[in-house]
Amino acid sequence: MLAGSGVLFGYHYWFGPVATAGIAVWFAAVFSLALDQADKWVDAFLYTAFHEMGHAVVAAALDMKIRRFYVGPFDWRMRDGKRQFRFSPAALLGSMPGAVGCVPASLEEFRWRLIGVCAAGPLASLLPGVVAFGMALEAKGMPWEHYWRLFSYLSTFGILGFLVNLIPLRPESNYSDGANIYQLLAAGPASKVQHAFAMVSSTMVSPLHPRDYDLDLIQEAAGACCGQRALPLQLYAVSGFLDRGQIAEANEALSHAEAVYADSAAAMPVDQRIEIHDAFTFGAAVIRRDAAAAREWWERTTEKRPEGFTAEAWRGYCGFLWIEGRVTEARHAWALGNAIVQQYPKGGGYEFDRDCFAMLRNELEAAAA
Repeated sequence: MLAGSGVLFGYHYWFGPVATAGIAVWFAAVFSLALDQADKWVDAFLYTAFHEMGHAVVAAALDMKIRRFYVGPFDWRMRDGKRQFRFSPAALLGSMPGAVGCVPASLEEFRWRLIGVCAAGPLASLLPGVVAFGMALEAKGMPWEHYWRLFSYLSTFGILGFLVNLIPLRPESNYSDGANIYQLLAAGPASKVQHAFAMVSSTMVSPLHPRDYDLDLIQEAAGACCGQRALPLQLYAVSGFLDRGQIAEANEALSHAEAVYADSAAAMPVDQRIEIHDAFTFGAAVIRRDAAAAREWWERTTEKRPEGFTAEAWRGYCGFLWIEGRVTEARHAWALGNAIVQQYPKGGGYEFDRDCFAMLRNELEAAAA
């Protein structure tokens, strides 16, 4: 609502006096009914790109690894050590989303580094907004006169985006940059959630293992959020306890994760639900030794898999086959999944994936004996 009011004010500011300014724009009188969608899309894209680039550049400067850069229909990411690119045409028709995923190589002074990363996005939005504002004001008689509308939109998006992003808001369960900065400075609940996710993600680029997690922090962070953000935290706690060999605690954390899943599954996209089902299948088999529960979770993965079987899918399937006594089939599933994890790069989190397959191998050897 606040952003919409700002956009309307910006349009009034630019288009109100334009007819008397002598600038050649024939549609000024009917701007509220017929906006040029192409210019609007380009400016929204540029605003989002500048904003996310600000986050990314400062993150890289502060010793964080960029794992995802997402602007509108373009989505670059690292997954299991491999680069992936996706183009989503549907994003062309809606709002211009964007995100940067960064992973700290260490947790030293993490809170202050993250504050810097959060502040960089709004500041990167402000700079082109101020430049575009000046170019729009000086457009009369300049070579870019006929493109003044492009600069007026960009200035509106940039300056308004800077202001709105720094206001501590929590729209649709996502904190704004200003809210994140406030929470980090105040060491509030969002600060703990950010710290927990950063601790887990750092295992992809550092020797940190799940057994090294601050599990009290993870469980406290899971209690501070809900739904799709709480569920992965509960599953990270499962991994941490399992890596420590604390099976009873891992089983309890698995129960908490199942309860969260029951409340949030309907809102999840299909591919995310399938990944969760794979994790629950593995947990039911290896942690609980419950063949009926493993079968129930595995049968939920009959939904179409967008990318085929991942290592997590083979791990869950192998655990399900093993707990049912289908050792020969389980060995085949193990071989396919183990071949994938052996290609993963170095990192404590990837080592844990390999350890899970080593755990399954020991169970299969014991079953065969």
